[in-house]
Amino acid sequence: MLKYKSPFGIITVQEKNGKISRIYLPNAEPMHESPLSFFNKPPSLRDTPFQKGALESAAKQLTEYFEGRRKVFDLPLDFDGLTDFMKSAYLELLKIPYGETVSYKYIAEKINRPKAYRAVGLANNKNPLPIIIPCHRVIGSDGKLVGYAGMQTVTDEGYITNIAVVPEHRRQGLADRLLAELLICAAERSLAFVTLEVRESNTPARKLYEKYGFAAVGRRKGYYDLPKEDAILMTKELA
Repeated sequence: MLKYKSPFGIITVQEKNGKISRIYLPNAEPMHESPLSFFNKPPSLRDTPFQKGALESAAKQLTEYFEGRRKVFDLPLDFDGLTDFMKSAYLELLKIPYGETVSYKYIAEKINRPKAYRAVGLANNKNPLPIIIPCHRVIGSDGKLVGYAGMQTVTDEGYITNIAVVPEHRRQGLADRLLAELLICAAERSLAFVTLEVRESNTPARKLYEKYGFAAVGRRKGYYDLPKEDAILMTKELA
């Protein structure tokens, strides 16, 4: 297992039979497992002798990706235990070009299951290999099946406009996943900062943002209506 320090937190990478089998985004690491080492963009891999094969390649390619020198991953992937539908959806996701986005409906049509866009959305949420399989590049109205998120970009700063999960799917870690994937998008676009606003009374959201390294930098008086409330301005530096 590999612990990799990305611009937005620790990514855990697992290997099985010489293939990458699982990637955990920050704050979603597997429990009761001891990492073999910690990888933090060293000048070379010579000081990390534990890394072999797929894990060594994953460490190198993740560094290239976050430094803007890689747009496509070339790693052996383990799809054991997945349904044929999930495999077909993930293989189609791998074809999405760097920096581009598509809808769930588009993916469903490409795998000849045009009415299965809801199932594509659910498979996307269960993606075992985020970043490598770019589920963060799938957006649009069909993405509002369980949750959605948005971010606008101005020069080198990203502004998170919304993160929302429909009521029946809350308390399942989806907001955590959506935030992590927005930060992946921000890193993919080489942004220096990510900024957002949150209601002062929304303690769970503020704790989530703080967990990912966001810090309060200001306040906007009476920003929210119904009820009237201040907004806390939070930001995270990526560069």
